[in-house]
Amino acid sequence: MTTQSNCTAGNRELLPADSTQRLGNGYGNGDGHGIALDAERLDCYRIAREMRALIAPVLPTLSRALRDQLDRASLSVPLNVAEGAGRFAPGSKAQFYSIARGSANETAALLDVVLDETGDGNGHGEALRLARGRVVRVVQMLVKLERRFGARAR
Repeated sequence: MTTQSNCTAGNRELLPADSTQRLGNGYGNGDGHGIALDAERLDCYRIAREMRALIAPVLPTLSRALRDQLDRASLSVPLNVAEGAGRFAPGSKAQFYSIARGSANETAALLDVVLDETGDGNGHGEALRLARGRVVRVVQMLVKLERRFGARAR
């Protein structure tokens, strides 16, 4: 199966044991019928969800300001990827991928701040570093998607 991103899949072995089950296989709606939404065909969307799954358990351990900012930024990434994937007009797709990229960059900066301020992410340092790696990969994919669809809009 091909993806719109032309990027290879990430390594699921680095996720918590039940994450793959929670996230699903990335194709289909989980009922075994194999019907997939547009976003579910993108590796970028799957990896953004993996990033979010790594960040979510850390949120309750953070100060309110950092928690709220990181929660919003990290949630915005897969949501905007999904919204962009569901659009038909190339310019509209590129706009949502651009917004997702901005949120991903904000997420990376917030993860850096959390690690700087806490040293080990309040005991979640490894998960936060893995999440940051996912963010970098998502940004790379979004740059490609944004360029592809932005060029088509002109």
